[in-house]
Amino acid sequence: WHFRSKRELVRAACEHYYRTYHERIVEEIGRGRDPLATLKRILRLNVRICLLDAENRNFTLEILTLSVHDRAIRQSWLAFYDRVRTEYVDLLLATRPAGPQAQRDALKAANCLLEAFEGVKLRALFEPAICADATEEDRIVENLMVIAGLVPGPSASAPVSAPPAPG
Repeated sequence: WHFRSKRELVRAACEHYYRTYHERIVEEIGRGRDPLATLKRILRLNVRICLLDAENRNFTLEILTLSVHDRAIRQSWLAFYDRVRTEYVDLLLATRPAGPQAQRDALKAANCLLEAFEGVKLRALFEPAICADATEEDRIVENLMVIAGLVPGPSASAPVSAPPAPG
């Protein structure tokens, strides 16, 4: 492969990331019939791809940094995000009764999921232990299920599980 510039190489890397990400998601969606179980598997896969895989996590952080100064990269990331958001909305709608409120709730939940992923990704820069292993994977997936409104959150009196201390 030959690219005329670093910018062209970065754009090609982004397109590869977007394409392979979506291929994995489509494959995973096709594996199940139960909407809630499918959504949970998609969240778990996203945690593995976007958070626990340090190379992917760092790649996307670099892309976000480059997008500050490169409109084309910013637009490509936005298009990627829009597609992911739509996938989340569709999956969330499959878990809820139909209607306009369900559409609004699914969009709100999808946006919260995207925000949570990016927040964890940024936090992992300074606290890498939060994305270190399967224990953290389970904790993150459980929290995402609560954020999406798919399971009830902890009661006010229940202890909140804290991430491991930096070590």
